[in-house]
Amino acid sequence: MTRRSLFFIIVWVIILVLPVMMPIYYTPFYYVAATILFLIGLYNIRHGNTDETFYRKWTKQRGKGFWLYVAGKGLWSTFTIAVVVSLGQLFGNDYTPLEIATALSTGELIGVLLLMMLFGFASAIASWFENNKRYDRVINKRMENK
Repeated sequence: MTRRSLFFIIVWVIILVLPVMMPIYYTPFYYVAATILFLIGLYNIRHGNTDETFYRKWTKQRGKGFWLYVAGKGLWSTFTIAVVVSLGQLFGNDYTPLEIATALSTGELIGVLLLMMLFGFASAIASWFENNKRYDRVINKRMENK
């Protein structure tokens, strides 16, 4: 069993046990979201990013440059963080995103958005360097196999 599969199983068990440990609002929607995440996770484990597909995609992406990658990935990561936080607040505390936005002052809302962007863009920068490390490993493996 790979580390990835083990991590997936542990996270899935936590997602299933969470409603038993604490109250969850909108339980049917929670389980629909959990099922969708489960199916996406299974697909990624089964048809995940093999070295060859990674090499092809990263060669193309890398050619576009660091800043374009960081901008796109940073915005995507920020969006993902916002969705996860919103869903967590919805299922855990019964707060809709609109209720959260109206409860915060403009300064607080901007602060929260900037904090999410900070983490999103930091993860994009880290992703660039991690992908380059993996790219180098794939190239070295290809050279060894020749």
